[in-house]
Amino acid sequence: MVRGNHVRAAATLAAATLSIAMLSACSPPVAAGASGGLTLADTKSPVQLLRNEAASRIPTAAIESVSDAEDFSFSCKTEAEDPDGLRRSWHSNAQVVVKEASVWRVDAIVDEIAQSFVDQGWSATPLEARERSHAVKLTKDDVSTAIRISAHRPPDGEALLPDEDPVTIDLELNGPCVDTAGADSDEVTKLEGQD
Repeated sequence: MVRGNHVRAAATLAAATLSIAMLSACSPPVAAGASGGLTLADTKSPVQLLRNEAASRIPTAAIESVSDAEDFSFSCKTEAEDPDGLRRSWHSNAQVVVKEASVWRVDAIVDEIAQSFVDQGWSATPLEARERSHAVKLTKDDVSTAIRISAHRPPDGEALLPDEDPVTIDLELNGPCVDTAGADSDEVTKLEGQD
């Protein structure tokens, strides 16, 4: 891709995330403890909007592209406990490829995003440090969706080699567990776009 396309792609992503972030103000996050009576459809949109809100906090100048975004439900219990997958949670994630010029500060970007949520009343818990990643989990007492933000990069002090995976910032959000008609039900397959 030529440089002009990078700029257009970043501008398009910035505009889209800004628009979505503005919409997220219209749809409050799912309240903690409010899963009783909620459907999977009730939780899907707030989780997706919160993911987009988190993505909008990544500096536009640091974004190369969005390489992956997924939305799906998963069983909250093991197959032995819930063979039909009746109790489910909505999962929404995005993987943002970081521009080479911003790779050196990817951990700081994760911390800045986390701090922006802390400034809004969320609690941040640093997750186990690993050689190639830096991650923070965000929770809030009145919100049942947890946010995990992580940077995946070369080990400290090492350069990114041409054949290595790109440096990314990954966002993962899980909504509350709710009762459904099961993994293969019309309700779930329609929400997951499988029909």
